[in-house]
Amino acid sequence: MKKLFAMLLVVLSVASLAACKKTTTVLQTTAEPIPDPVSIAVEGRADGFYFAAEEGFGSSGYRYYVVLEVSDEKIISAEWNGYHVDGYESKCVGKDKVTCAAEGTYGMNPGNPDKYWNKQAEVAEQFVLNKENITLTYKDAAGHSDDVASVSIHVVEFFDLVEKALANGTVSQSGTVDYVNGYHTVKGPVDTSKGDNRYSYATFVVVNNKVVLADINGVQPIVDLVDATKTYKTKDAAKENYNMHAGSDGMEWFEQAQRMEAYIVSKQNLSLTLTDEAIN
Repeated sequence: MKKLFAMLLVVLSVASLAACKKTTTVLQTTAEPIPDPVSIAVEGRADGFYFAAEEGFGSSGYRYYVVLEVSDEKIISAEWNGYHVDGYESKCVGKDKVTCAAEGTYGMNPGNPDKYWNKQAEVAEQFVLNKENITLTYKDAAGHSDDVASVSIHVVEFFDLVEKALANGTVSQSGTVDYVNGYHTVKGPVDTSKGDNRYSYATFVVVNNKVVLADINGVQPIVDLVDATKTYKTKDAAKENYNMHAGSDGMEWFEQAQRMEAYIVSKQNLSLTLTDEAIN
C-alpha cells in the first residue's frame, strides 16, 4: 500500500415573483416522496465480502460506502462508513466519518457519546446481521425509519448500499498485492507559491486486500462560475466550476481524475508511463 501511495504522489505532483393589480400568484410545491420499503434477500448469496459506494458526494458533502461479509447465506458483519469531499480541509481533517464521529469531532449530539453518529450507525449495521431477508419501511422523505430502534439519523443511504453491495457480487482478492483492509488517505506536498495552500490528496478503501475505491482530489480555492459569492475548497467539490477543459477531449479535471481512479481499481497498481505533458 505504501508503494501505491508513493507512486500516486508522484503523479499528483507532476426567481423572482411578480404581481400585477389583483392577480395572485400561488406557488405550488411537490413534497418529496418517501423512499420505497426495503426488501433485500440475503438467502442464496455466496460466502465472501461485498462492497458498494455511492457514485458521488451527497448534499452533506459525504460519500458513503458499505462493506459486508456473508457466511451461510447471512450477513455476519457490516460496516457503514464515509468520507467528506473536502478531505483534509473538512472538520474531520481527512479521517473517515466513523473515526471522526467516535473522536467527537463530527459534532453530532456533543457530550452524549452513545448518540454519536458512529454509535447510531452501529445499530443500523446490527439490524442486517444474521437475517435471510431484510425488510424495513421509511417514515419520511429523508429516509428515517422507526424499524431501526433508537436511531435518529437517516438510514436510507445504508440500506441502499447494502442492496447494491449484494447485487455487485463478492469482492475477489487482487492476486497481486495484499493491501491492508480499511480506509486509507494520503496527502501530497503543499504548494504556497500562489498565495494560498494547494495540494493533491487521495482516498482509498481496501476490502479483502483489494483496492475497491480510489478517489483523487485537490485542494484549491475555486469560485463558482455563476455565483461569485460561492466558493469551493476542492476540485472534486467544484466539478465544472474548476473550468479546466484541458486536453484534446476537453475533459474537466474531475473527469480525468475519475479515469485514473478507475485505472487504479482495475489494475491494482500505478504502473504508469509518465510523459512531459503537465498535469495541473
